[in-house]
Amino acid sequence: MAGPHTAADCIDVFANNPGESFMKAEDCVRSAGGGVVVRDGFRLEVEGNGTALITYSLKGGNIAQEQVSLPWTLDVDNPYPDGQQLIAQLENSGDVTCRILSPTDAKLSEVSSSGAFVIASCNHDPVAR
Repeated sequence: MAGPHTAADCIDVFANNPGESFMKAEDCVRSAGGGVVVRDGFRLEVEGNGTALITYSLKGGNIAQEQVSLPWTLDVDNPYPDGQQLIAQLENSGDVTCRILSPTDAKLSEVSSSGAFVIASCNHDPVAR
C-alpha cells in the first residue's frame, strides 16, 4: 500500500479499498501517528427509541437475531471479504437508523426509516463497490 501520511488518509484508503487487511490498517494508523480507532471487525449501530428486532450477519455466513433496547452497538469479527448486513425493525412507532462502520470507523452503510414498525436495512458488500 502506498504510504498515507495522516490518520484521515488511512480511513480513506481502507474505506475505498475493502480488500486491505486489518493488519495493514493497524500499520497504517501506527505510521500516521495514531488518532484513529481500529477494531478487529465491523461496528454495528442502531439508533432510535424503544425496542427493535435486530438481525445481523456473522463470520462464515451465520446470522444472529436479538430483541434489544435502543440505542444498540455491537462489534463483530467479520473480515471484509464476507461483507456485512444489519436489519433493524422497530417494535413501535418512531425513527430508526442502522449503520455499519469499518475497523477505522469509516461509514460503510447508513439507512434511516420513520413510521410504525418500520425497517432499516444496511448492507456492505465490498465486492459490489
